[in-house]
Amino acid sequence: MSTFQVSLVSPERLLFTGQVDQVDLPGAEGDFGVLAGHAPIVAVLRPGLVTAIAGDVRDRFVVLGGVAEFSQEDL
Repeated sequence: MSTFQVSLVSPERLLFTGQVDQVDLPGAEGDFGVLAGHAPIVAVLRPGLVTAIAGDVRDRFVVLGGVAEFSQEDL
């Protein structure tokens, strides 16, 4: 499976950065996942869990909202 670089940033600090296989996000219009090669997207996030998946490792983060942005440079 292809991987891509993800950075999860809060106003206070960098929470996570690394190569992942997939990221699952709580979108305002419903949960969605992002894989390498996904079309560029900007989405509003609602409170929920962000899950960064790399192989068998799943890092989970609670978010209270925000914005997710993925571009071809990121993927």
